[in-house]
Amino acid sequence: PGWVPAARELAEALAEADRPDDATAALQRAAERNPADPLVHWALAERLWEADRGREALDRAKLAVRLDPGIDPRAETAWLAVQAW
Repeated sequence: PGWVPAARELAEALAEADRPDDATAALQRAAERNPADPLVHWALAERLWEADRGREALDRAKLAVRLDPGIDPRAETAWLAVQAW
């Protein structure tokens, strides 16, 4: 899906169905279709982090922050999350 909310829902459902690689792939496709959307990059960063792909997760989180310095769906500051990673 190219629509970010739908891609995030799909990724969550796939992850819950024990299909983490498919969840990551869904978010990667959404990021390719929506390269200027910080939320999809943030969601992909979280998924990559959960998959122990820390370097890729950090790079994606940095991209999300560059696109929108105030981004953080959990109401924390994004840079604190990036620093924790």
